[in-house]
Amino acid sequence: MTHQGRQKPNKQNNSSPNTRHLRPKTEPAQEGLNYVDPLRLPHRGKLGAGASLRQAQVLQMQRLQGNRFVSRLLSKSTLHRTAANSQGLASTPTLVAVQSMGKLVIGYTNTLPGLQREDESDAGSSPEPATLSNSRFANIEALVSIAQGGKELTRKNNGVAVQAVQQALFDMAYPLPRFRVDGKLGTETGEATRRFREDSKLPPGTAVDAPAMVELDKKAPAEGATAKKSVDYDKLLADGKLTFTVALGYDEGGFHVIATEKMLEFFKDQGFTGKVGPDGLGLFSKQATFLVSDPDTGGFKGKIVKVQIRFITPDTKDAKAEFAKGLSQDDISIYKGHARYGTGPDFDDKKSAAENFTIGVGSALHKAGKLKRPPGKDSSWYYGHQKMKKVLDRRKNDLEEMQKEGKLDPKKYQVWFFNACATLHYLDELRSPALAGSKDRKNLDIIGTRNSIYTHASLEVAKAFITSILNSETLDQMMANMQGSLDRWVDEKTAEGANLISQANMFFREGFGDNPSK
Repeated sequence: MTHQGRQKPNKQNNSSPNTRHLRPKTEPAQEGLNYVDPLRLPHRGKLGAGASLRQAQVLQMQRLQGNRFVSRLLSKSTLHRTAANSQGLASTPTLVAVQSMGKLVIGYTNTLPGLQREDESDAGSSPEPATLSNSRFANIEALVSIAQGGKELTRKNNGVAVQAVQQALFDMAYPLPRFRVDGKLGTETGEATRRFREDSKLPPGTAVDAPAMVELDKKAPAEGATAKKSVDYDKLLADGKLTFTVALGYDEGGFHVIATEKMLEFFKDQGFTGKVGPDGLGLFSKQATFLVSDPDTGGFKGKIVKVQIRFITPDTKDAKAEFAKGLSQDDISIYKGHARYGTGPDFDDKKSAAENFTIGVGSALHKAGKLKRPPGKDSSWYYGHQKMKKVLDRRKNDLEEMQKEGKLDPKKYQVWFFNACATLHYLDELRSPALAGSKDRKNLDIIGTRNSIYTHASLEVAKAFITSILNSETLDQMMANMQGSLDRWVDEKTAEGANLISQANMFFREGFGDNPSK
């Protein structure tokens, strides 16, 4: 609420010489906002002289910020009604005001007519200044100031303050896929904040302001710890089964043939039974026990389900169509192979468009130039991307077509893992409302690669991912297993004399922030 115009002291008023009146320039347009007698704001520190406030202004701030927010801002100044209770209030309302971003912010401790009901946690509570108790934030002056109503986080806070917020968001599984925790405030941090605010039932937006800072302080795990998020096993296993699509893409060096043999051995070692049919489609299954939540105890219990795997290779008939079927119907879909310079999975020769599942080119948003491109790519990457665009020039965007045809179930919870060279390149497409719009973050979680990954190593990563799912592991455990399998492969090859580039921080996870914790 702003100071909407100061008038000279009313000499007919019996208030003290320092008292001024704060009145709206115009009457409120909302119906049902009856005025009550003026509420006096005694002089308190920086707020200056007292002021008269109308009920309409109280209602406005309460409706904008909510009960819990204004109650946390109760501090140095108290408003008391001085006139008789002409509106039939059961008790005298006690209100307070503080400065917030140069504005006068007010709140209340007792209920006023027309206000939303108080939360049980607010009713009868004693007003206290907002404080930060989480060691992540408590000693950072800029964040303490924000929590107490100061200006929201800006780029002027780049460095320690921004880094602390980013690390908290990352540790709660909110995605920072491109830049991670770099101490620089940008659109990626804003997007993660927007999702955190949404999940915390805060007013929409991307700002780290007082309400967001207070919620971060309350919900972020202790410094050095992470929230034990996981895939939502309860949703995945609700029907008593778990279905996978595991797809291997084409490799010019012939590695997909070796990868097929190794993956079949892996299925056998994991206890799956089945075979590859004459059409090249493998079907495997087994019984497995998973940990799901137990509503009776509040803990977890074992649940036996049937696990089914559809195994697709470049030798599978209509491999692209089978992969699309997996994205449409199966609980978990994995693609391991080339990303073709960010254009999508490929099940045939690089120079052919016959079996490419196109994601990263050909969409309406691509043609409009509205999708972001990945950072840090050199000219050779863009050259390759342009070559693939020519190969796929006459092909429609397959993900967009699935969306138009209603083949993406908005109610089905799924996990997609794109395990290829920098699948971050088409993350924008996977989250675009025009492409996979019916699959939002509440029913689709995505894992992918941030950089180019060695194709031999990515096979080990795929195995680690599947094993983690079968063991009901948390997201942290899963990501550690995947990165660990990659690191071991790199170490082995380096010991053999290979000169390899770094594969650190390879994977991003996106959409897990609203998932349950284990």
